[in-house]
Amino acid sequence: MRLAYLLPILFAWPAMAQPSCMGRADATAMLYEHYGESPVHSGITAEGAEVVVFVNPITRAFTLTLAIGNQLCRVDSGTDWTTTAPFPAGEPT
Repeated sequence: MRLAYLLPILFAWPAMAQPSCMGRADATAMLYEHYGESPVHSGITAEGAEVVVFVNPITRAFTLTLAIGNQLCRVDSGTDWTTTAPFPAGEPT
């Protein structure tokens, strides 16, 4: 994996917006307990890291995270998450 390319992205934000990282299980529990967010979308980057989006279905608040090993790092968060229709089965994406 060439995760070294992803690290500058994580640390490109100003000091107040620096991502925080913690163990994946602890981060998942914290996002659910404090914000009502659960993981709803994920994908693997070209560099092999996993991007995971946590969403609160009632408030539509969300947190964008990047999994590096067993660590889950907060990249950003926001409001007004909208889920688009899923891809039709059998069609190329």
